[in-house]
Amino acid sequence: MSGELFLELLLVSIHYDGIAAACVEEVVERAAADGGEADGRVDAGEAERLLESAEHVGADAEAEIERAMGLGLRGIKLHPDTQAVNADDPRLMAIYEIAQAKHLPVVIHSGDYRYDYSHPRRIAHVLHAFPELVVNAAHFGGWSIYDIGADFLRSERCFVDTSSSIAFVGKRHFRELINLYGVERVLFGSDFPMWNPEDEIRQVSELGLSQHDFELLTWHNAETFLGTTIR
Repeated sequence: MSGELFLELLLVSIHYDGIAAACVEEVVERAAADGGEADGRVDAGEAERLLESAEHVGADAEAEIERAMGLGLRGIKLHPDTQAVNADDPRLMAIYEIAQAKHLPVVIHSGDYRYDYSHPRRIAHVLHAFPELVVNAAHFGGWSIYDIGADFLRSERCFVDTSSSIAFVGKRHFRELINLYGVERVLFGSDFPMWNPEDEIRQVSELGLSQHDFELLTWHNAETFLGTTIR
């Protein structure tokens, strides 16, 4: 799916679902140090609704991050499995160092039973090396290995998100994972276009969370993660 089509479908989805804002985190298939460029495609009229993150950075990491920030992008997304690079690879450690210094949040796809690139232990290595880095270890810290993710990351200083989880673990385990990490560390994520944001929010609303905790999970935690106010 092209980036333009992705954004068009996302805008239609959040418009009809009554979602005020969305943080866009695209997936690419090139290694983070192989020379790709961050891509800012949000129209000025939609900038308040779509808070984009740079999807990857080029060989000159600092220059590319500066360029991404100049485009108005709010953070960095890394997908070690599709980019075929270990989450704690020295090339990426250099990027984390820059992100920490520039106060840029980083989303890292975490966990996959088929690969070792994004194993939660590697995310823990990153967190230990950069204690001030703001990280979202996506998919409750370990897609398809959710309990292993919790074993490595529940005591660490990071966020996790709910994307691509409730369909695989069910509502009871989903709620247990929220409790393990603490609701103040959990970000709502839909993994659009794999899942519909409205359906994902509905399922979260059926968990029996208090209104306070529901609002933390669905947007207040995102404000903390991004360092911005979402209106």
